[in-house]
Amino acid sequence: MLALRSLKQTFPRIGRAAFSAVAVDAPAGSYLSIQEIEARVLSSLKRVPPCPVNVTLEQNFASDLKFDSGLRKDLNEHIAQEFAVHIPNADVEKFVNGAAVVQYISKHPKAR
Repeated sequence: MLALRSLKQTFPRIGRAAFSAVAVDAPAGSYLSIQEIEARVLSSLKRVPPCPVNVTLEQNFASDLKFDSGLRKDLNEHIAQEFAVHIPNADVEKFVNGAAVVQYISKHPKAR
C-alpha cells in the first residue's frame, strides 16, 4: 500500500486504470504468430491419445473427435503447458475446436 501511495504522489495525474492497462497490455510484437500458434495447437491435439494423425483445427472436439470432458481436460493441460498460460475452466468450456483455441491463445498477452 505504501508503494501505491508513493506512485500516486509521484504521478498524481495518472489514475488507477492507467496502471492496470500498463500491466495487462503487452508491448507490440510480443504476441506469437498465428502460424506458430496453429502448429503448436495441432501438436498438442495430436498428443491426446484418440486424436487422429490427420486432425484439423476446424474439427469439432465433441462431434468429430469424440472428446469427452476428461479428454478436453487433458487437452487443456497440454495447451497450458505448451504456451505457459493458465486457462480458466470457464474459457475451456468455450473451446469447440482447435481454431477457437488458436483465437484464444493469439489474444493472450502472456502466451509464449
